[in-house]
Amino acid sequence: IKKVIKHEKEEINKINKIKNKIKNENIEITSQKIELASLKNKLRIEKNKMNKKVSEKNRIIKKLKNKKAYYNREIKKLKSEKLKIENRIKEIIKARTKVKENISLKNLKNKMGNMIYPIDGKLILGFNEPKKIGNYGGTIKSNGIEIKGRLGSRVKATLDGKVVYVDKMDELNNVIIIDHGYGVVTVYGNLISSYVKKDQMISKGEKIGVLGLTNNTQEAVLYFELRLNTEPINPFNLIR
Repeated sequence: IKKVIKHEKEEINKINKIKNKIKNENIEITSQKIELASLKNKLRIEKNKMNKKVSEKNRIIKKLKNKKAYYNREIKKLKSEKLKIENRIKEIIKARTKVKENISLKNLKNKMGNMIYPIDGKLILGFNEPKKIGNYGGTIKSNGIEIKGRLGSRVKATLDGKVVYVDKMDELNNVIIIDHGYGVVTVYGNLISSYVKKDQMISKGEKIGVLGLTNNTQEAVLYFELRLNTEPINPFNLIR
């Protein structure tokens, strides 16, 4: 009997050990399940964050592409408008000026003397300098110079001459073109109004118009060109 009782106790102990082991294993499994669920939740949160970042990145890329496409269209449009203005100025010069004597660039100053500055202000774009368009590296080379002044400032004739054009011209708003003889012509753009009429003779320093705003930047900037035999040249060949 003692042996039987001892044996049963041993069996009971074994069973209890097995039960405890199973219990501990269940606790471990439950703990692992909780940890796994927590990890899955963290991964889900991180994935959502990553998806949001990717979506935001794609949105920004799309926006930048759209902006770039827009600026490319604007650059193309401005280049086309510049060409139209260039052709129009040449047409006006050829139709309304008479060159009695051709003059070389070398002898220009001796024949014409010094030009005065057309307006008080700050030079913001030099002759033949690239003008930046938008934020993507697009540029257009300038045929003239740009001088930032005050809205309403009076614009002066840089030399004696004859007015051959007073009218609007695409992106340059009101424009005045003056023939100074010898194939020398000056162009004044971005005017809000003018004091002169076509075929009027004017003197160096005479007020010819009022400075207005540009179409694109809405700033008071005078556009000024000097041309010799219809071709644009650097105004600082004569301005001193």
